[in-house]
Amino acid sequence: NTVSAAMHICNDAERNSIVNAVIDDAVGISCTKAGCIAMCRVYDAVPSEQQAALAVVVMKQFIALSTHDYGNYVVQHLLRHSVSVTRMICFSAAVAALNEPNGMTNIACNKFGSHVLEVVFREAEDEPFMELFLRVVEDSMVVSFLVHDSFANYALQSAFRRVASIDSDLKG
Repeated sequence: NTVSAAMHICNDAERNSIVNAVIDDAVGISCTKAGCIAMCRVYDAVPSEQQAALAVVVMKQFIALSTHDYGNYVVQHLLRHSVSVTRMICFSAAVAALNEPNGMTNIACNKFGSHVLEVVFREAEDEPFMELFLRVVEDSMVVSFLVHDSFANYALQSAFRRVASIDSDLKG
């Protein structure tokens, strides 16, 4: 993989220059076929402070990137592979975006966004996951809408599976 190899052979100044360039155009890079792959590789190759900086920029555009045919891969990658502070940045941004008016339905009913939502439901810590889940199921009209949408239905099924898993763990 060319990007990973390049990041590993660069000195710190060169690597910082690359990362700064990527941060400056993170959304644009994430929205191209080759760029989304490169973005994930750069993210994996840099130290945690730079991962956090990349995550902040990407996750500010959570809804736009989650519903984009290439950008969604970057969001999913960050949600799956982030740790510590960066993980908190990613999931806090995701929860905030999903709590915006129509945020949940805009993402859930999108072909690409529904995949991102499944990752959020699967990877989030129990407490934020349950907050999101309860927010969805408290409105029967939203549940009905999501059940009847071909993309949202899969995300909703993932959420119900997760609730069942949490419930069985508690009954233990």
